[in-house]
Amino acid sequence: MPYCPKCRAEFHEDVAICADCNLPLVAVLPVSTEDDDRGLEYLDLYLAPDNMEAENIKVLLQREDIPVLLKDRTCSALPMNIGELSGVTVAVAEQDRTKAKALLQEAIQDEYISPNGTFF
Repeated sequence: MPYCPKCRAEFHEDVAICADCNLPLVAVLPVSTEDDDRGLEYLDLYLAPDNMEAENIKVLLQREDIPVLLKDRTCSALPMNIGELSGVTVAVAEQDRTKAKALLQEAIQDEYISPNGTFF
């Protein structure tokens, strides 16, 4: 899937330009120094249902010194976003994946985050 290098939105393969930023899409989303300055390769861990939930997850994981990359999957070209066209992907480094998953499962049990997300 291609991504916008500015807003980091993910698009379908047949889209070439971000409608919001008017920039050509890239095949690989570069890791932002804002997200992590260690140059880690991120793997998708969890699909949060919305931005608020994703930000809560990011705070939770960063408190445990786990760098987090959020990738918004919504498509602004559609009037509503459902299924695979909605939500925010939470990605972490491979070495943090097991710890991060356990923390999210605990947070779901403690009702800190909703059970409406999906693990990859």
